[in-house]
Amino acid sequence: MRTRGSLRLLAIVMMGLCIFYGVIAFQMPVATKPIEPSVFTALSIVAGLGVLAGIVNALLTGPMLPPATTNTRLITSLALMESAAVSGFVLRTVGLSANQLVAFFVVPVVCIEIFVLPRALTIPE
Repeated sequence: MRTRGSLRLLAIVMMGLCIFYGVIAFQMPVATKPIEPSVFTALSIVAGLGVLAGIVNALLTGPMLPPATTNTRLITSLALMESAAVSGFVLRTVGLSANQLVAFFVVPVVCIEIFVLPRALTIPE
């Protein structure tokens, strides 16, 4: 069965979405207000687990797997890594200052570039 989408294009679009979330979050006219530490901790853990699970899933994806399995695993990794950017966006809308959220948008982009994009480029279309 032939897929109609390109995993390379999807990886680039997901990186763009993480950057887009960051740009929108930094331009939001949200009044900075203190939030409960439990909310920040919970969303930080979700973001960290998403990036970590995405990295592990991408590292477990090798060239010996069938193409459909490889595509599914890399798409799952992309979605897990994007969860960090979404968590940062949510924290910004809640009212956290923009300076504390840089890592939520930079780390997923760097991880996608390092772990997912090289694997997506090696998969034959």
